[in-house]
Amino acid sequence: MWSKQWKTLIAFALGLGVTVPFIKPALPQIPRFNLIIALAPPGEVKFQKPDWSNFQPASIGSILRGDYQLLVGSNATVEVLCSNWTTWKPEPGRTSTVNEGCPATRDNRIIHSQNDTAPTRAANNQNIPYLLSPRNTSLLDNRPTLRWHQVEGAESYSVRIRGQGLDLDWKTHSRETEILYSGEQPLPPGYYWLIVETDNGQRSIEEGVFGFRVLDKKKATTLLKEVDELQQKQLSEEANSLALAHFYLSEDLKYDAIDILEQSIKDGNNLVATYQLLGDTYTQVGLNRLAKERYLKGLELAKAASDLNSQAEIQKSLVTISLIIDSKEEALQWLEKAQVSYRALGDESKVRQLEENKSKI
Repeated sequence: MWSKQWKTLIAFALGLGVTVPFIKPALPQIPRFNLIIALAPPGEVKFQKPDWSNFQPASIGSILRGDYQLLVGSNATVEVLCSNWTTWKPEPGRTSTVNEGCPATRDNRIIHSQNDTAPTRAANNQNIPYLLSPRNTSLLDNRPTLRWHQVEGAESYSVRIRGQGLDLDWKTHSRETEILYSGEQPLPPGYYWLIVETDNGQRSIEEGVFGFRVLDKKKATTLLKEVDELQQKQLSEEANSLALAHFYLSEDLKYDAIDILEQSIKDGNNLVATYQLLGDTYTQVGLNRLAKERYLKGLELAKAASDLNSQAEIQKSLVTISLIIDSKEEALQWLEKAQVSYRALGDESKVRQLEENKSKI
């Protein structure tokens, strides 16, 4: 039975609207959004959420809801990728409501995940072979690469994949921490659980039983066609990586999103939005230590760019991360910093919400 403290953590996380992982989440029906994919010069394009008291500078990767206001300087340009993958170039020298250029349609390719499922105790204990991938995700690949945390002192690992209904039970051993699924047949469409155990008895399931879903061929083919459609727009490398990652996340392809974003960083992408989205995605799959690393780098970049919106959102996310892997004291520190940032934005509703949740820590 879960402790009272852990139940409090769940209530707190849901109160913040933080995206948190569960063993087998359902893909919820969630709001569409639009994405800034190009702008110039920096600082001359701004946006405002309904709860803000003033406009804030926008950047590549900024998420725009339909009711946001977009202010474009008289000598500025901006391009927005709408949720249905049409593009919109607002007129310079005026303020527009995002819905004017990106009206609501049923053909939404990118949606923003706000999965209100309960968090797991995914503290990523360094003494167990916790799963790295695939974990809490859907997959296009039916011969996935399996990865887990290397445990000091472990000389070998047993690896097991079990299918729903016990229709598959594949086992192997490895001295490495990354192997390719090598069953006689590719994994058929369906849901699978992955379990890893060290030679000294430490098991990945000590932090929860995580799994993955292999998509059927028809669904995979449809998604790949939509990826090709996006590539034909010839966006900048940074914008393309973000748009593609958002699309993958909309389809629960979390590890495809992670791969795209991590590769983009290796290629020199230094956008706040990239690090923030990576932090969000690692949080969704339960890799909270990796999430914290990416959030902290994103926060550093946001401060350098005077990006109050990203600062506030990252600081709020770090509250729950800290409750899971650090301490109550650190969580409170992040909460108070988030309050400062939201107050600077003029978003008093968020300030009050955080104050109400402070007593739950």
